[in-house]
Amino acid sequence: MNQALPIEVLRPVQDLPFAYLPVEAKHCHHALRHNAFITRASQTGINEFDLIAEVDHINENFFFDHEIDHIPGMLTANMIRQSVLVVCHLFLGVPFTKKFLMDNLEIKFHGLAKLNHKLHLYCKLPVLIMKGSFPKKARLFAEVVQDGVSIASGFIDFRIYDPEAMNRLKEISQLHKS
Repeated sequence: MNQALPIEVLRPVQDLPFAYLPVEAKHCHHALRHNAFITRASQTGINEFDLIAEVDHINENFFFDHEIDHIPGMLTANMIRQSVLVVCHLFLGVPFTKKFLMDNLEIKFHGLAKLNHKLHLYCKLPVLIMKGSFPKKARLFAEVVQDGVSIASGFIDFRIYDPEAMNRLKEISQLHKS
């Protein structure tokens, strides 16, 4: 798995009237709506998705604890992380009992994201390794666009485990620490 796709590869060829599904906070693995940035999602092609993100900068309390005039890059990175969860739960049928592990995250920033403007995350899964009917390992490319301008692009590599397998990984990790 190597570098990110060119930006043109990620954007839909044309604006088609795709049906957008509502995204709940649980799809982003959050309890509070204002920490779940993805609000709607649509599948636009085979393993291609358009997700809409909105940031509640008034109530979001991790990054906005001081005066701010744009959406911080770390919050944009979290949007890409959340896009993996939304795509897997809404479109690939991964149950909430599965555990996700991020292996790698690479992002290039192209501009500043403005407050009070929606963002689109154009996502593609070019690498998808299945185990049975669920993904086992994948890479998701994403381009974050606001008002037609690319804000960031990058990819995230991730794995999906059963809870028992994740617990074994944690135990092995603890053994290596001692």
